[in-house]
Amino acid sequence: MSDAVVQEIVDAVNAVARTADNRDWAGCRACFTPRVEVDHDAGSEGPAILDSGALVALWEEALGRFAATLHMVTNHQVEVAEDRATCRSCVLGVHTASETRAGNLYLSFGTYEHRLVRIAGAWKVAGVVYRQVYALGNSGLFPH
Repeated sequence: MSDAVVQEIVDAVNAVARTADNRDWAGCRACFTPRVEVDHDAGSEGPAILDSGALVALWEEALGRFAATLHMVTNHQVEVAEDRATCRSCVLGVHTASETRAGNLYLSFGTYEHRLVRIAGAWKVAGVVYRQVYALGNSGLFPH
């Protein structure tokens, strides 16, 4: 696998976090295949297959409650097999409500595993697993 292909995959994974943090919901939807396998062990009901539009709408509702979010995705490990790839990485998600004071911050540390497919020359996320390692702050800031 070439360095250029690895960088394309890392860029595709980072684009999910960047577009969500920037509230670029159309751009975020464009990061995914039409159907996405999602498994998020922090506050969700377990694995699911969702329409990408429905997934992004859930994120829009959840993240829209915050004044700002920042998802720092690092330490990418990429495996490629033809037009399929897996990217494992670490993430720190910072979520802050409109006023900076006690109770208005939530930090989540964990790992991602993104499964990607190459469609018409572009890498798209077909599945994402998040495993929370540690959280700190007010999880009640998220909708239930």
